[in-house]
Amino acid sequence: MDNLKELVSKKFGKKISNRGDCERLAEEIYKTTKKELSYNTLRRFFQLDKSKFKTRKNTLDILSIYIGYQDFLDFKINSSREKSWAINVEFHYQLNQNNVSTIISLLQEIWIYDKNTFAQYTIQAGQEFINRKNIYALLNLIKSLEFQITNLNYSNLLLIAQSILMKLRTYPFEQVEIFSLANNKQFQELLISNFIDYEYLKAGYFGKIIDSAIQHYNVQTYQFFKCLKINKYIINNEIDKIDNLPEFNHSFHPILKGRILSILYWANKHDIPNSNKFNLKKVLIENFEDTMLLELETFAIITEDNQLVELLAHYEMSSFVEDYQFVHNEIHNLICCLYHINQQNNTTAFEIYQKLNSKNVHHSHRALFIDTLHLIESKLNHC
Repeated sequence: MDNLKELVSKKFGKKISNRGDCERLAEEIYKTTKKELSYNTLRRFFQLDKSKFKTRKNTLDILSIYIGYQDFLDFKINSSREKSWAINVEFHYQLNQNNVSTIISLLQEIWIYDKNTFAQYTIQAGQEFINRKNIYALLNLIKSLEFQITNLNYSNLLLIAQSILMKLRTYPFEQVEIFSLANNKQFQELLISNFIDYEYLKAGYFGKIIDSAIQHYNVQTYQFFKCLKINKYIINNEIDKIDNLPEFNHSFHPILKGRILSILYWANKHDIPNSNKFNLKKVLIENFEDTMLLELETFAIITEDNQLVELLAHYEMSSFVEDYQFVHNEIHNLICCLYHINQQNNTTAFEIYQKLNSKNVHHSHRALFIDTLHLIESKLNHC
């Protein structure tokens, strides 16, 4: 309805704000359509009359004809499509002109009526700024769109994070750019916290960003980056660099809890100084969540910890329906396959192996998944 009001006002040439506007609009409508609407009907339609009313279909049909449609049904079917096309043309024109502030305004408008299109265009803008080697335009983009990005569903949030971060894999960074990204609140919380590029954590842009982060804006973000740094030290066998361990808190997000438990388990097993004794199995019984299990299983695969594999293989994983969640099932099946190989239950391992599908694994875990798949294939072939 608001779109119809906007287009009627646009054709009329001004905002409808008083009785005189309604009277002149009624005359214009009759000249154009040969159909009559009273100024009182228009006054109610544009809410100049504050009393509640329901607009009749005949009124909506006449107003739709006035702006060039066959009737209101034709308007509903085609106006959103035409608006989408117009915004699409305008967005790509402004992107080509590198008008960052206008691009941001358009994206804020798009978010209101189409969250999926918003996510796609945000990715396009972010990747184009990276192509142009303009890191500061990228930071301006995500800062200005913080509210919109935060209020997307997780599938779109993950898509934005992984698409922009993976574009940075081959970026020729200067140190000042690494530092700017690593210590930017929105970059930390909207991108890094939602997509870990494990393939580039050991060496590459992602590891450099994690190393350069010295400023954090809340407790969970601080603990999250601490976990990533420790994971990097473990992968690179730089255990002497671990100065302190993260702290487990029941109120943390399940993903963060899983990462902290992974490190505390590892530290306890390897007698790292200041690591407290604890029973992981008991902690999991008290705190079990599927997302938390995914982080522990990822850690078990990265560190090739067969004891942890055995512990985790006995848990039941939920059956997920969202595309971005399928990775939970695939990684858990990978763990179960490894467990049965270790137990020399090769028939069961092979049955699980046949069901594994790398297409269900998003990019943060894809390389790890494929490498482990090759390891499983090699072991099965030698049985």
